[in-house]
Amino acid sequence: MNFNIIGAGLAGSFIANELKKNKISFQIFDNNELFASSKISENLFSETWLKELPYVKDSMNYLFNNYEVEKKRFNTNSKIQEVWHIPINKILISDYINKKVTSINEEGLFCGNEFYKGINIVCAGFFTKKLIRIDNLNSLTGHGLLFDNSESNSKIKETMRHFRPFLHEKVMKWHDGRIWYGDSTTIVHDNYIKKQNKYIQETLERSSKIGLSGNYKIYFGARPFINSKEKRFGLYRKLSNNNYCFTGGWKDGMVIYPYMINKLKKDIGI
Repeated sequence: MNFNIIGAGLAGSFIANELKKNKISFQIFDNNELFASSKISENLFSETWLKELPYVKDSMNYLFNNYEVEKKRFNTNSKIQEVWHIPINKILISDYINKKVTSINEEGLFCGNEFYKGINIVCAGFFTKKLIRIDNLNSLTGHGLLFDNSESNSKIKETMRHFRPFLHEKVMKWHDGRIWYGDSTTIVHDNYIKKQNKYIQETLERSSKIGLSGNYKIYFGARPFINSKEKRFGLYRKLSNNNYCFTGGWKDGMVIYPYMINKLKKDIGI
């Protein structure tokens, strides 16, 4: 049994790590789309954010048992908030086939004229709809800035603010010492594209106001969601015996993936 995982973001990486643990053969494909989550992910989670979900405790146990979970202590509007974090270098798969998957069938997938045999698991987030039909698939799209470490940047406290215009502003130290600034400019994809330059400029102005300076790299992200009753529970579907869809963490973030992995494992018999 060999699996083709399409997408090396959180969804695809979770599955790849699970297959690796069970010594199951797989190959993973990612072509570095501009809004690909294979480039970056904050990976923050807290039981209190999602306490009403029936699977939250099982998911939290899975994350702690399978990954190197760290505690983050953020300054907030009026207090310190403790949340959990898995650094991206501890979860994202970097060893993938850098090719664009153009179509899938019951035997495998195509990258242009090249064919790869296997059972397909489509984890392409917002781009999943380019391979299979999914009604109402959209995304909240935005960006963040990753600043080089410097004496001045390192002095800025890790912060999470929740008041406008900072709906979820975050300043956090990255695993390699750089400083991440995210201000949740997450807007429905098409609307974001129309005013992207304006939103980027506003982010730069806000980061400057809190003292971040120097070289930075901008990263884009598209957080997929299904605009229906399914949006709360991500998206996992068995399309056929040889094709599966696994995407769309949306509000549940990291905690949704162990829940969906259990569904996938039952269907593929592991």
